[in-house]
Amino acid sequence: MGILKYSKVLVTTNEWFYAPDGRSYRAAFGKITDIVEMKDALGFTPTTGASWYLEMGDLIIMGGSINYIIKTENCNPCDGETWCADPQYGLKVYNPPCSIYFCKN
Repeated sequence: MGILKYSKVLVTTNEWFYAPDGRSYRAAFGKITDIVEMKDALGFTPTTGASWYLEMGDLIIMGGSINYIIKTENCNPCDGETWCADPQYGLKVYNPPCSIYFCKN
């Protein structure tokens, strides 16, 4: 993982999370500012959960919460359409809010 330090990445997570702006997201985009072992941050290694975390500007993501890390210089701010089907009303097309948090580095 050291090769990703200081790289711009898109990180997808297992679950929704709350970002510093108070909204919930499922992914984060920004530059990895540090990769920290829990024993260095806490002084001991936890027996459960992740043993490391990513710092991405104003956001910290625990290692055990991460699905994928994609190294990329750009990230689309989600200006797209999606749809859902309802048996009573048929197909509904709409523009959902962006589920990617853009970290402030």
